[in-house]
Amino acid sequence: MGDHYHVAWLQTLSKEEMKKYADDCIKAARTLKADLDKDKDQALISLYNEMEERIIDYIPMLEKQGKSISCKKGCSHCCHLNVYITEIEAKIIAEYCHDHNIPIDQNYLMKQLAIDENQISKSQHSACVFLKNNECSIYPVRPSVCRTMYVFTDPSLCAIKDNNTIIGYVNMPKVVQLHLALELVAKEIGRMPLLLIPYST
Repeated sequence: MGDHYHVAWLQTLSKEEMKKYADDCIKAARTLKADLDKDKDQALISLYNEMEERIIDYIPMLEKQGKSISCKKGCSHCCHLNVYITEIEAKIIAEYCHDHNIPIDQNYLMKQLAIDENQISKSQHSACVFLKNNECSIYPVRPSVCRTMYVFTDPSLCAIKDNNTIIGYVNMPKVVQLHLALELVAKEIGRMPLLLIPYST
């Protein structure tokens, strides 16, 4: 999910900058933990909302650089990658699917799990189980990692089978910070198909 880009950005930081970023992540995790202890569902939705607000904050900065987020409805290349989610996210996704009559195909999830995670993007079962007609059917509750993936280059360049393509990822450390905070407080993190199996039929 573009994590290699975020890692590359972190490697450009000085020791002082890295420490501040880590401290901010820990601070965000502590706040999130307190919120989760009160109301898990509401805390997660609030986290997602804050991620969206932070994304909007980056738009003026991008415009000054002559760039803009080029991701749009219908482009779904990043929906063909291996994704890790938390058990908290799996639960809220399952609840959303139940409320909106969205099936979670157990047979399809099992086929995905049978494929090595490093090869999933090249397989015939690469598509996310919730990708329907090139659109995310659980968009309001999509995992936090899915909210960190944005590009400023042509979306068609994101085709995962072309390893030579240079993709321009949008650097949004304050958004990624909230994603990392969630992973820090999660009791379980795993491949999305694995954590969704208990809720599938």
